Amino acid sequence: MAQYKSETAHIAHKIDLVFSKLSNPGTIGAAAENLPEQQREILEKVEFSEDAITVKGSPMGNLTLRRTQVVEPTLIVFEAEQSPVPFKITFNLTEAGDATDATAAIDIEIPVFLRPMVSGPMEKATAQFAELLQRIPYDKL
Repeated sequence: MAQYKSETAHIAHKIDLVFSKLSNPGTIGAAAENLPEQQREILEKVEFSEDAITVKGSPMGNLTLRRTQVVEPTLIVFEAEQSPVPFKITFNLTEAGDATDATAAIDIEIPVFLRPMVSGPMEKATAQFAELLQRIPYDKL
């Protein structure tokens, strides 16, 4: 299994608030109606529930990431269900005073000979997750 990890993202909210919102994807879905129209359009193909995020209409069918592990308030793990390539996304949170430091990691089953081809896109994906963690309006969810 290969792991790709983001740089640390600094979030200007306390760890308890960040954890409570990230561990329940349904809160993010509920807040989507308050986003600008362009961002809402992106989320039209995404469904949020209490323990899962489902991306609808991909070429492989629906892709569901289900919350499989939680260690309050520092760890949240989502694993892909029925994916042709097994993978999981892990969010690690660390208290930083009145703020939170977070990293995102993607663990994915990739044959060794394919790793050089996918390492660039996977590193980009983890960086985008870290950026997303910083942009979420936790106090408005």
